[in-house]
Amino acid sequence: MKKIISEFELIPKWYGVAYRDYSSLKTILYPIPINLIISAVRSIYFRLINTRSLIDRYVMYVYEKGFDKGLMVGMNEAKNLEDLAVKVSARILSEVLNERKPVQKESKR
Repeated sequence: MKKIISEFELIPKWYGVAYRDYSSLKTILYPIPINLIISAVRSIYFRLINTRSLIDRYVMYVYEKGFDKGLMVGMNEAKNLEDLAVKVSARILSEVLNERKPVQKESKR
Protein backbone atom coordinates (compact mmCIF):
# COMPACT_ATOMS: atom_id res chain seq x y z
CA MET A 1 0.00 0.00 0.00
CA LYS A 2 2.77 2.47 0.90
CA LYS A 3 5.26 3.29 -1.84
CA ILE A 4 8.51 5.20 -1.54
CA ILE A 5 10.06 6.86 -4.57
CA SER A 6 13.28 8.79 -5.03
CA GLU A 7 13.69 12.11 -6.73
CA PHE A 8 12.75 12.34 -10.41
CA GLU A 9 10.83 9.06 -10.39
CA LEU A 10 7.33 8.97 -11.83
CA ILE A 11 4.39 8.72 -9.47
CA PRO A 12 2.51 5.47 -10.06
CA LYS A 13 -1.08 5.58 -11.23
CA TRP A 14 -3.73 6.00 -8.48
CA TYR A 15 -1.14 7.09 -5.92
CA GLY A 16 -0.74 10.54 -4.40
CA VAL A 17 1.95 12.24 -2.35
CA ALA A 18 1.34 11.92 1.39
CA TYR A 19 4.55 13.63 2.55
CA ARG A 20 8.18 14.18 1.67
CA ASP A 21 11.04 12.85 3.76
CA TYR A 22 13.69 15.54 3.49
CA SER A 23 16.36 13.60 5.39
CA SER A 24 16.49 10.86 2.75
CA LEU A 25 15.14 12.92 -0.19
CA LYS A 26 12.35 10.40 -0.71
CA THR A 27 8.65 10.90 -1.33
CA ILE A 28 6.08 8.74 0.46
CA LEU A 29 3.03 7.79 -1.60
CA TYR A 30 -0.32 6.23 -0.67
CA PRO A 31 -3.44 5.46 -2.69
CA ILE A 32 -5.26 8.69 -3.51
CA PRO A 33 -7.97 8.94 -0.83
CA ILE A 34 -5.67 7.67 1.90
CA ASN A 35 -2.80 10.05 1.07
CA LEU A 36 -4.95 13.07 2.02
CA ILE A 37 -5.85 11.55 5.38
CA ILE A 38 -2.24 10.65 6.18
CA SER A 39 -1.04 14.07 5.08
CA ALA A 40 -3.63 15.82 7.30
CA VAL A 41 -2.87 13.64 10.34
CA ARG A 42 0.87 14.19 9.91
CA SER A 43 0.38 17.94 9.52
CA ILE A 44 -1.79 18.15 12.65
CA TYR A 45 0.70 16.04 14.61
CA PHE A 46 3.66 18.30 13.74
CA ARG A 47 1.66 21.46 14.38
CA LEU A 48 0.75 20.21 17.85
CA ILE A 49 4.36 19.37 18.63
CA ASN A 50 5.77 22.66 17.37
CA THR A 51 3.06 24.94 18.76
CA ARG A 52 3.93 26.91 21.86
CA SER A 53 1.91 26.13 24.92
CA LEU A 54 -0.71 28.54 26.21
CA ILE A 55 1.56 29.56 29.10
CA ASP A 56 4.43 30.39 26.73
CA ARG A 57 2.10 32.53 24.66
CA TYR A 58 0.83 34.33 27.76
CA VAL A 59 4.38 34.99 28.99
CA MET A 60 5.36 36.41 25.59
CA TYR A 61 2.21 38.57 25.61
CA VAL A 62 3.08 39.95 29.06
CA TYR A 63 6.67 40.73 27.99
CA GLU A 64 5.42 42.50 24.86
CA LYS A 65 2.94 44.59 26.88
CA GLY A 66 5.67 45.49 29.38
CA PHE A 67 8.03 46.45 26.58
CA ASP A 68 5.36 48.64 24.97
CA LYS A 69 4.57 50.36 28.29
CA GLY A 70 8.27 50.94 28.97
CA LEU A 71 8.69 52.37 25.49
CA MET A 72 5.80 54.78 26.03
CA VAL A 73 7.18 55.87 29.42
CA GLY A 74 10.60 56.45 27.86
CA MET A 75 9.12 58.48 25.02
CA ASN A 76 7.11 60.62 27.47
CA GLU A 77 10.19 61.13 29.63
CA ALA A 78 12.23 62.18 26.61
CA LYS A 79 9.50 64.64 25.61
CA ASN A 80 9.40 66.05 29.15
CA LEU A 81 13.18 66.43 29.15
CA GLU A 82 13.03 68.16 25.79
CA ASP A 83 10.36 70.57 27.05
CA LEU A 84 12.43 71.22 30.18
CA ALA A 85 15.53 71.89 28.09
CA VAL A 86 13.61 74.40 25.97
CA LYS A 87 12.27 76.17 29.08
CA VAL A 88 15.70 76.28 30.73
CA SER A 89 17.41 77.56 27.62
CA ALA A 90 14.71 80.23 27.17
CA ARG A 91 15.10 81.30 30.80
CA ILE A 92 18.89 81.44 30.55
CA LEU A 93 18.63 83.45 27.35
CA SER A 94 16.20 85.91 28.94
CA GLU A 95 18.50 86.29 31.97
CA VAL A 96 21.49 86.93 29.75
CA LEU A 97 19.57 89.51 27.76
CA ASN A 98 18.31 91.24 30.91
CA GLU A 99 21.78 91.41 32.45
CA ARG A 100 23.18 93.03 29.39
CA LYS A 101 23.21 96.72 29.92
CA PRO A 102 22.54 98.86 26.94
CA VAL A 103 25.50 100.91 25.84
CA GLN A 104 24.90 104.60 26.49
CA LYS A 105 25.92 106.94 23.81
CA GLU A 106 28.12 109.81 24.84
CA SER A 107 26.42 113.09 24.48
CA LYS A 108 28.31 115.78 22.67
CA ARG A 109 28.60 119.08 24.58
